[in-house]
Amino acid sequence: MVEQHGSEPAIAVVTGAGSGIGASVVTALANRGYLVTGLDREFASDAGRAEISQAVCDVRDAAECAAVIDGLPGHIDVLVNAAAVRPECPLLDTDLAAWRTCLDVNLTGTFIMMRAVASRMRKQNSSCIVNVSSAAAYGKKGLSAYGASKAGMISLTMTAAQELGSMGIRVNAVLPGTTATRMLDEVGMTIDTPSPRNLSGYPMPPDSVAETIVSSLIENTQVTGAILPVGLLPAEW
Repeated sequence: MVEQHGSEPAIAVVTGAGSGIGASVVTALANRGYLVTGLDREFASDAGRAEISQAVCDVRDAAECAAVIDGLPGHIDVLVNAAAVRPECPLLDTDLAAWRTCLDVNLTGTFIMMRAVASRMRKQNSSCIVNVSSAAAYGKKGLSAYGASKAGMISLTMTAAQELGSMGIRVNAVLPGTTATRMLDEVGMTIDTPSPRNLSGYPMPPDSVAETIVSSLIENTQVTGAILPVGLLPAEW
């Protein structure tokens, strides 16, 4: 369970919380005693738990993000950036609008949220930011925009870890292998589709990624600047 700060509850913010890895992170943090605010452009259902609140928000909109963060009480302990879109198309056929949307959501949205939240974070090593990148950051056919955005997240993570470390804020990233999320559904893959890049040979459940994020990068207060592969074979990252 999370350590409370006197009478103040521990606060976490998660983007992309409407489904997939983001939704699983929200549940994992709430199970550990955090009060969690999930951000997404839409939610399929109510949170159904007193520890979880939902805010409809577009991470590309700095004003919307600031309004949500300004409305939270006290210090913020955790930010997990999981909001993402994944256009799949050959490089030469990638539409410029799709490219820009992908970078705006995945990379600029992460930057906007980090900037909004860092000034509200408790200045001690228990405060942290985790960015959900991808093995596609190292290149994968058909994912030029997605891979470029996720590579940018790695650089942003490393820079932020250096700059925010003196403020007692840790910044890390994860590289999940193929994960059974809505993005997988959109390209016709299922939990039973062979995934050679994964250690198990099949897509991971998002809960597995969420548990790694929480146990290895949030609860472990001695780690910052880490780029942690999850469920991937070594040759794939």
